[in-house]
Amino acid sequence: TTEAANVSSSVPENENSNSTTDSIVTKSCHGGNIFGLFVLFVCSMVASSWSKKLNLPPLLGMLIVGCILGNAPEINVARHIRKEYFNKLRELALCVILLRAGLSLDPNTLRRLSAAVFRLSFVPCLVESFVSAAAARLILGFPWEWGFMLGFVLGAVSPAVVVLGMLKLEYRGYGVEKGIPTLIIAASSMDDVLAITGFSLALGIAADGSGSSGNGSIARAIFRGPRDALIGIAYGAAVGALLWYIPHRQHKRPIMFRFIFLVGAGIVALLGCEMVHLKGAGAMAVLTLALVSGYGWRRWDGWCDEKNPMLAPLDTLWWFMQPLLFGLIGGQIDFEKIQPGQLARGLGVVGIGLALRMAASFLCVLGTNLSLRERLFVPFSWLPKATVQAAIGPVALDMALSKQNRNDQEVDWASQILTIAALVILLTAPIGAFLIAFLGPKMLQRDRNWEQHHFELSARQHSGQHTRARTAKAAAAAVAAVALATASVAGRPGFLRATANDCRRDADE
Repeated sequence: TTEAANVSSSVPENENSNSTTDSIVTKSCHGGNIFGLFVLFVCSMVASSWSKKLNLPPLLGMLIVGCILGNAPEINVARHIRKEYFNKLRELALCVILLRAGLSLDPNTLRRLSAAVFRLSFVPCLVESFVSAAAARLILGFPWEWGFMLGFVLGAVSPAVVVLGMLKLEYRGYGVEKGIPTLIIAASSMDDVLAITGFSLALGIAADGSGSSGNGSIARAIFRGPRDALIGIAYGAAVGALLWYIPHRQHKRPIMFRFIFLVGAGIVALLGCEMVHLKGAGAMAVLTLALVSGYGWRRWDGWCDEKNPMLAPLDTLWWFMQPLLFGLIGGQIDFEKIQPGQLARGLGVVGIGLALRMAASFLCVLGTNLSLRERLFVPFSWLPKATVQAAIGPVALDMALSKQNRNDQEVDWASQILTIAALVILLTAPIGAFLIAFLGPKMLQRDRNWEQHHFELSARQHSGQHTRARTAKAAAAAVAAVALATASVAGRPGFLRATANDCRRDADE
């Protein structure tokens, strides 16, 4: 009704009612924003299930569906979803990614990790980001701040692909003896944190106009990055420490309210920093918030990664956000505006960055006890990109379009960043997942005790089932005793004795 009223008010009075009706019908054929999001969500979930059956990453099917719904004639549902919906959903998805990464980082564990994890976390990401920034300046003509935005977009790996592939290899016993899956999984979270933080700082410099393409000074650009980072760390540390005590531990539902406060404080940090023009502080604030609050919950409540009640609701929220995020980023790509020359140069930048990233990943594990084949496997496992690229790829375009004095050149640079991010997902996610599954059994050594380990695990699970069965029988017997005692008092022993027998029989089954 609102859309019809808006369309009716926009039609001049001297036009006949037929044109008004035609305009209303044309407007309504595309559906509203909620309808578009619903269609995108359903189609993305269907495509995700098909991708799983084909042994492809589920997010690949979501991205392809978004491209189809955003570019196919007459069914471009995703094209007409308002930018405000997309921006807020993307901010929520980025908040979930940062909270999940921050909760998985334990300061005590990080101090105990080997130097190889730190090298693998920082060196490949920084090498690819700096090399891609230099290549973007030379090949695409980007300014330095825009080149670093593209570099940090490309510098992150995808936990959704890497962690899943490594867990499958670990379950089959490959690389377990030397801890290769643990090494790669532990480094993937810190890799994403570094990429998002670097991108946020470069975005803040570009938004302020104080870089090489703006009118400000270089000193202001250098000062802005550390300032935004310190503001974000201060906010995250203060609110995270506050969540140690709110709500109190004797509360009836502490987990639910901690989750609400955690996600709410993260969203306030991202949106609030954007409103006050501190674009580099939001991501750092959310990450510090999760890290500090998780440290306190581990220390006083005994939580750990295997038993952290915050991870389950975050995973559920991510399950809901993932199809919308990848579907919407696919819908934002306009194939009619893609120029083959720009696309080829963009792929050249990606190829240069990936080549040097793989070389840096190989060098990072030189000082370890891994064999040559195991060292060669690490760069291939560090190849897939998807989650972070979908979350921060469109941010530059939103920033360029939201400026009061819009610069068409900046809009073009931002559109190229979005297109390159989507193409990187389409190329590296399926290829990386295939290489991990294919090269893992060939290049990693299988643990000699993996069969005994799985036998013991199955025995423990079987013993646990027996324990639960005995507990159920004991509970049923207690219920039966209470029922018989109650029946004796009430004078109806026959009816409740039959109920107690049914209860025992169910426990036996």
